[in-house]
Amino acid sequence: MKGSGLKVAQIKDFLKASYEENPPQRIGEYQLDTELSNKYGKVYFSISKRKVIIVFTGTNSLRDWRFNVVYGLNSSAYKLTSRYKTAKRMYERAKKKYKGYKSDLVGHSQAGLLVNLLLNDKTDLDGIALNPAYKGERQGKNEYIIRSSLDPVSALKAPSNTINKVFYPSYTKKHNITIPAKTMNPLTEHSIDILNRLPQDQFIGRVEGGCMNKKYIIASQFPFDS
Repeated sequence: MKGSGLKVAQIKDFLKASYEENPPQRIGEYQLDTELSNKYGKVYFSISKRKVIIVFTGTNSLRDWRFNVVYGLNSSAYKLTSRYKTAKRMYERAKKKYKGYKSDLVGHSQAGLLVNLLLNDKTDLDGIALNPAYKGERQGKNEYIIRSSLDPVSALKAPSNTINKVFYPSYTKKHNITIPAKTMNPLTEHSIDILNRLPQDQFIGRVEGGCMNKKYIIASQFPFDS
């Protein structure tokens, strides 16, 4: 499976569907795979595009917070949780079922962490994360992060980006997009709705000859392998 990116409006629709108990059966050209989808993630596919979107669900209940606690105490132990194992199994099943399809992993908050862990420098797909849980994880060259400037969950991303902007100016800047905050409310700034502040047709991901809206772009967080 190879990644190819999505427009902002598509990212928003897929992320919202990930939280819904009864998600839409179709999002644009993409159809819900009810066999592979569950409450922790949704799989959408397009036969005409030969592309599959695997969107993981962020923290969605008080019970779900236990996984955040594990990550906060020991990030390495997070891979031992059922949350991670469920996401990995969903990805592996989709990879087998949609062999030869392009693919994107998408996630918000805790699910953004899942995107990071499952990419693990795979070059055959892209990952897109909104306000991801972050404690200094290495960002892959095929990983694209969008965050509010006042999002508390991904707050540690800001200083690391600033440092790497100085030390690694030659690396691509399209991988990290910071949306200026409009409120002081942490819940608002962490929500999916901050995507409404970006041009809805803006493309996130690998694209030949594409360009990003410079108003929202900051330097890439980590040096990428050449």
